[in-house]
Amino acid sequence: MRAFGLNMKTIHSLSSRRLLSHWLGGPLRRGPFLLQPHDWTRLTEEACQSGLPGVVLEKANQEGIDVPQSDATRLQSHALQIAASNLHISGEMEPILAALEEAVIPVMLLKGFALRLDIYPRPDLRPMGDVDVLIQSRDLLRAFEVLNRLGCQGGTDLAGDNLFPQFHNEVEFFTPGVRPIRIDLHVRPFRSLRVSQLMPDSALWEHAERRNLGRLTVLIPSPTLMFLHLAAHAAFHGFSRLVWLYDIVRLIDLQGDRIDWALVIRRAKEWGLVLPVREAIARIHDQFGELFPPHIQGELRRYLTTWFDRISLVQTPHDASSPIQHVLTNLLCVSGWRFRLKYLAALLRPGSRHLGDVYSNRHLGWSACAQSWRMLRGALRFLAMLAAPFRRFSTYVGRAEAFCPKDRRSLIPWKGMANR
Repeated sequence: MRAFGLNMKTIHSLSSRRLLSHWLGGPLRRGPFLLQPHDWTRLTEEACQSGLPGVVLEKANQEGIDVPQSDATRLQSHALQIAASNLHISGEMEPILAALEEAVIPVMLLKGFALRLDIYPRPDLRPMGDVDVLIQSRDLLRAFEVLNRLGCQGGTDLAGDNLFPQFHNEVEFFTPGVRPIRIDLHVRPFRSLRVSQLMPDSALWEHAERRNLGRLTVLIPSPTLMFLHLAAHAAFHGFSRLVWLYDIVRLIDLQGDRIDWALVIRRAKEWGLVLPVREAIARIHDQFGELFPPHIQGELRRYLTTWFDRISLVQTPHDASSPIQHVLTNLLCVSGWRFRLKYLAALLRPGSRHLGDVYSNRHLGWSACAQSWRMLRGALRFLAMLAAPFRRFSTYVGRAEAFCPKDRRSLIPWKGMANR
C-alpha cells in the first residue's frame, strides 16, 4: 500500500514531528491519507503537543478524512482548551488595547495574536502563550503609564536598568487577576543585538495593515514583512516549535500572492536577516515541501554572510541558558567600540531589584556585597566555561551542525569557507 510516493513502511519510520508536517504540508497532503491506527495515535499526540489539534481537524474536514473516534475526541478536547485560552487572552487584552488606543499610542500585534486576526479565523486553530505587542520607542513611557494604571505588573527584571530599550528588545508585563497573561512589550522585533543594530526601529511599521478586534482597530505587519518576521523569529529560536514553521506555510498558502519577494530579499539584506530567512526556507522545504518561488533561495544563497551572522544565529537560541556566551557574542558581533562600552556599562550597573534577586540579605553595605557576589558568580561561570574547552567546543559544533541540514554546513564559521 502506498500514500503519495511514501509506502507504509516509510510512514511508520517517520518521526512524529515529521509525520505531522508531512500530513499537513508534505507528501501525505496530496491525496488520500492512508494512515494506520498507530500512526493516527502518533499524529494526534504530536498535534496536541505542537498546539495544532484544531488544524488537524480542519484539514481532515476539508479533505473528507475520517479520523479514528478516539483520536478525534482527543483532538477536539485539546482544540477546545486552546479556544478557551485564546478567548480569555483576547478578553484580557481588549481593555488594554483600548486604553493604548485612547492614549493615541499606535500598537502593532505580532506573531500569534496577529496571525489569529489574519490567517487563523477560529480561536481553536492556533495557541497563544503570550501576547507580543510592538510600539514605537517614542511612546514607551506613555505605554508604561497606561499599563501601570491598569494594574499590570512588570515581569522578570533585566540585569541592568539601562539595558532596555537601547540594548534589549522587550520587557514583560503581566495582567492583574487570577489568570494573568503575559504581555511582551517590544520596541524591536528580535533579541539579537547584531540585528537590532542593522534593523531600524520603524522596520515592521512599513505598509502595516489595519485589522478589527471587536470595536478596536489594531495594526499587524503586511504579508511581506509578516513572512520576514516569522521566518527570522523561528530561526532565532532554533526552530524548536513546529507551529512556527506551520505559521509560515499557512501564510504562503493563504496570502502568498500578496508577498513581494523582491522586497523580502531586499529587506533581508538590509536588516541582516539573510541567514535566518535562508535557514527557515530550507527547514520548510525539508518538512513541508517546495512552497517558495524557485529563485528565492538562489537569490539568498548568492548573498555572502559573515562569520558574525553565523555565530549570532547559532548562539541566539541559547541566550537564556548561556548568559555569558550571550554577552560575549553580542560584544563580538556588534559594531562600534562606543556601542560596546555602553552595553558593558549597562550590564555592570544593575538596579536594586536585580541585585535583590541575586543577593536577598539586606544589611549595611548589602548592595556592595550583592554586586561583589554577582561579579564573582559571573567569573566562576566564565572559569567553568574555560575549564572544559573541548566539551564546549564540541557542544558548539554539535549545535551548529544540528541547526541545519547536511548540505548547509556552511553555517559553521570554520567549515565550508572554501566554497564561499
